[in-house]
Amino acid sequence: MGNDKYSLGDLVAASFNEKPVDFADAFNGLLQDKLAAAVADKKIEIAQNLYRQPEVETETTEEE
Repeated sequence: MGNDKYSLGDLVAASFNEKPVDFADAFNGLLQDKLAAAVADKKIEIAQNLYRQPEVETETTEEE
């Protein structure tokens, strides 16, 4: 969501280069993007369903 600073490649590179601070920064940046997207999606879902009336199913009985 605007944090294009880190990629999965950065995470792997920091791991192989044994740079724990860089790894933590990349991991936190990637995780923050995923969480922000999930929260935005949930907000949209809630807003769409907020005033929706529940559908009432009518039961039909067959008369013999």
